[in-house]
Amino acid sequence: MKKPNTQTIIIIALGLVVVGFAFNEWGREIIPGIKYRLIGESEKDRLQIGDANAKIGIIEYYSYACEYCREFESGIRPEINKDYVLSGKVRWIFRPIDSNLGSAVLCADDQGKFLEYHDYLFEKAPDIKEEEDLKTFAKNIGIDEEIFWQCYSSGKYETLITGWYNDLVLGFKKYKISEGEQGTPAFLIGDKMITGIQPYNVIAGTIEGELAK
Repeated sequence: MKKPNTQTIIIIALGLVVVGFAFNEWGREIIPGIKYRLIGESEKDRLQIGDANAKIGIIEYYSYACEYCREFESGIRPEINKDYVLSGKVRWIFRPIDSNLGSAVLCADDQGKFLEYHDYLFEKAPDIKEEEDLKTFAKNIGIDEEIFWQCYSSGKYETLITGWYNDLVLGFKKYKISEGEQGTPAFLIGDKMITGIQPYNVIAGTIEGELAK
């Protein structure tokens, strides 16, 4: 599998932990007038969209600095969301594994702005030059930037993000993902793990298989 460009300059500048995995924006309204309802069952799975009673949950491990993740967001997720999330069949669980940007989006979530900041990060990540840019992003989408910055600077979510990263590593081992196939985005769908940018029919087929069980 082709190794992705994780935008080394940005990673060095921000001290991002994109964890060396390789591999966009999916607007807040995939269908005009219909917005996602965020749900949360635990701190570990706090970033969720969809119906809390959906039959299956899909965990996505990703990085905002990953080009393949951006490609999935812009090209494939809208159809998956329309067919499976908005229909109530699936709930989607987000787990960003880059420490700086993951921390930023979690601090945005503290103010009820996860989706807005999530979208904005995928759009603006290539333009990030310094950490202060993250504070500017917060201001641009209506977040109280001082509260945001206090959260971000405190390292409040470092342990949580490290835990997500560790879960991904364990997942690669558990599901026997070869070294050449290890990367982001990575999707845990029922008892199957899929890695890298995949066509719609591969993800949808896996979902249908799990729904049929």
